Amino acid sequence: VPFLRTAGRPGRQRVGNFFLVPGGLERAEVILARDLGADILVVDEVGPLELSGLGLWPVLSAALSAGAGCVCVVRTAVLDGFRAKIGKRKIEVFRHGGPDVLKGLTRRILKEVGPKAGMEREKAAAMKVRVKFFAYFRKAFDGREREVVLSERSAIGDLLDVVCDTPKRRAEVFDGNMLKSLVIVMKNGTSINSLDGLETKLEDDDVIAVFPFVAGG
Repeated sequence: VPFLRTAGRPGRQRVGNFFLVPGGLERAEVILARDLGADILVVDEVGPLELSGLGLWPVLSAALSAGAGCVCVVRTAVLDGFRAKIGKRKIEVFRHGGPDVLKGLTRRILKEVGPKAGMEREKAAAMKVRVKFFAYFRKAFDGREREVVLSERSAIGDLLDVVCDTPKRRAEVFDGNMLKSLVIVMKNGTSINSLDGLETKLEDDDVIAVFPFVAGG
């Protein structure tokens, strides 16, 4: 499945002169989500698109939140932006060039995939969550329902990051990094406002309803 094309429809995510192919992006998301419990995830590369919250960022963010070990290829020009994006998460930077860098990276990876680290990551196995859209959100999100694969440590905010995979969709749900006041999100019939908001933890087979507030009249 191709990931990039030199031509694309208006509104599709793009990087410079290249357009992301929706099917290719979805396939990449499925692979990353499927392997959240792997020893190491390698993402080549994280660029301006991810720093804006698009591209592979939603599923990468879920992986980081789950404590997955990640090796991310990041160009020097966007390294500071990447540091800001991941917040207080601890990272180590290995600058490309020379055999010593490769040896250092290899040693660090071997430390990450040791027996203790492996047992901890088993706790973050993948789970499936169903998202249901209502009212005009069905058109905005291309359907009534979607199944999403996430880490077991994921929260409502991580799920919404995954489904809001275009600027237009994100604008429907979020005001900055906060949920819009007129957007209602429910977990198994209970409003997340009565739970922990965007930090509400998800469980396997949860059903999440997302709909806009519609006044009667």
